[in-house]
Amino acid sequence: MVENIRAEIEESNRQFSRALLDQDVQSVGDFYDREAVLLLGSLPAARGRTEILQFFQRAFSLGLTGIQFETRHLTGHGDLAIEEGNYRQSIGADVQDGRYVVVHRRDENGRWQTLYDVVQPG
Repeated sequence: MVENIRAEIEESNRQFSRALLDQDVQSVGDFYDREAVLLLGSLPAARGRTEILQFFQRAFSLGLTGIQFETRHLTGHGDLAIEEGNYRQSIGADVQDGRYVVVHRRDENGRWQTLYDVVQPG
């Protein structure tokens, strides 16, 4: 069961990375639950899709050009899954590494969406 969840979430991460690379703010927002919370380092929390979309619009204007994820550990049961991993992002010519913990929730259509996204730049 966890293997299936892991495969689904890793595929979702690839699609999310593609939306970031394309700087498609609307598609990026679709990966987040309507009640999602994004916590990035010491920045104020972005709560809900509207604030999360605003965050990514600012990130794109600063030169965010892509991100890659490496799932290190995943556990799940029912409609919830918790993922821990590493990421590498490109902002202009700068490459930054960090860690993340994401709580995913399966929506009414069976799609995994991010409920809590906790990011720790490295």
